[in-house]
Amino acid sequence: MTRLIMLVASLALVAACDDKTETKTQPAPPPPAITQAPPPPTPEPAPPPVVEEKAPATYVVVRGDTLYAIARAHNVTPGDLAAWNNLENADMLRVGQELAVAPAE
Repeated sequence: MTRLIMLVASLALVAACDDKTETKTQPAPPPPAITQAPPPPTPEPAPPPVVEEKAPATYVVVRGDTLYAIARAHNVTPGDLAAWNNLENADMLRVGQELAVAPAE
C-alpha cells in the first residue's frame, strides 16, 4: 500500500510540474522602421558668368578726328595710340583709317 501511495504522490507531483495551461505572451513589438533622411536637394546649376562686353578694340577715323581726341575718347594716351598703330606722324590720320585703341592681346 505504501507503494501505491508513493506512486499516486509521484504522479501527482509530475502532473503538477507538467502544467499544460498555455500562458499567452505578448509578441515582441516589431523593431522600429529605419527611416533614412531624404537626400539633400540637388543644387541648381550656377548661372553662366556675366561676360562684360568689351568696346571694340578698333576705331575708324572720321573727318575732323585728332589722335588726341580719339585717345581721350578711349581712355588711353596719344603716345600709346600712336605706338599701337605704328604712327610716325600723329597728324597724318586718314578718313576711314582703322586704328587699334587697345594693345594687341
